[in-house]
Amino acid sequence: MNEDIFNYSEINVSDVHFDMPQKKKNFYYSLVNYNKKNNLLCHVANVQFIEYKEESIPTIKVIIDNKFKKFLELLDKQCESIINKNKQKWFNKDIPKEIITKMYNKIIKEPDENNIEIRVAKLNDTIICKIFDMEKIRINMSDINMNDKFACIINLKGIIINKKSLKYDLCINQIKLNRESIPKPISSDKCIINDDEEEKYSDEYIDNIDIEESYIKDKIKILYSQKMEDIEMINQLNTRIKNIEEEIKLLKYKININ
Repeated sequence: MNEDIFNYSEINVSDVHFDMPQKKKNFYYSLVNYNKKNNLLCHVANVQFIEYKEESIPTIKVIIDNKFKKFLELLDKQCESIINKNKQKWFNKDIPKEIITKMYNKIIKEPDENNIEIRVAKLNDTIICKIFDMEKIRINMSDINMNDKFACIINLKGIIINKKSLKYDLCINQIKLNRESIPKPISSDKCIINDDEEEKYSDEYIDNIDIEESYIKDKIKILYSQKMEDIEMINQLNTRIKNIEEEIKLLKYKININ
């Protein structure tokens, strides 16, 4: 898999769009569409840890700097704007703009605060967000202390649409602490976060939140390939049957001649 990872300052918010919402169990989901891709992965530095909530949907609460806060505020505005432009197509009704505004849960809850909550990447019951210390040694979520500073990879994934709410879905996929860790490393997985926040990252991103969808797409390709093989086999059998029928007709014709 080859995914570009941008520094958030490189992202042109006006180019952020969303696909037609798709049914996902008891809600709808509209994937982000940026540069014709359904992932928008960004590198963010200077993030401060507050707490981790281990719930059915695990989240991490952090403090961000003013620059990233401004970016998220612009992203909120763009998201609301896109919803309003597509509401007739998406919802089959002309929902008043003020209702959309009321339904939309902004990423930045309080204008005077820099606290946000981000969903932690999870597949089934397994947390797939990987965490590293400054030496790029893999550690656990429990090894992060309050007020620890870190850099991270965030997937600006899409819009979650419920009957009563609209929410931009942010998902944190990898963390790199700005300190060494005492705990024993839990694996030798590779950290893709570089110390230079202006550098562009690509080619090494592993833990995409769309891993389950990617698996499904790969499974579809395999099944489609199997289908084509079966069709080819059926065509060969049909040809064989046709040849046999022709041979039978020829033999019958010879009998009648005799």
